[in-house]
Amino acid sequence: MKIIIYIVILLAVTSCVTVKAPDDLVSDTVKAGTDVYDSVKDKMSNKDSSTTKRVFTHEYTIPNGEAIGDSSFQCVNIVTETARKILNNNKLVIEETLTNLIDKDGDSILKCSIVVVV
Repeated sequence: MKIIIYIVILLAVTSCVTVKAPDDLVSDTVKAGTDVYDSVKDKMSNKDSSTTKRVFTHEYTIPNGEAIGDSSFQCVNIVTETARKILNNNKLVIEETLTNLIDKDGDSILKCSIVVVV
């Protein structure tokens, strides 16, 4: 008997409560999502177009007996320090590092370059 009373009360209470959704709920949600996407996309494309890049290069003569890895490390350090001094910035954003080993008049020369985002 208690169960029947609970069911009647439950039906009476739930029939009094109605939830009405706005007519344009789905279309408004889609429009808001599209607007947010377009806004973020525009900001990202503006950010990419406003950045400039500078390339710094250095030629490092490899001493006899020095490993290529050590020479490459030295060359990149030198060109990075040069970029820091020229740009007057200790925190560089280095996008790319290139090293190239060339032979010039019998000497092994390591040419390295970095691309810095300014």
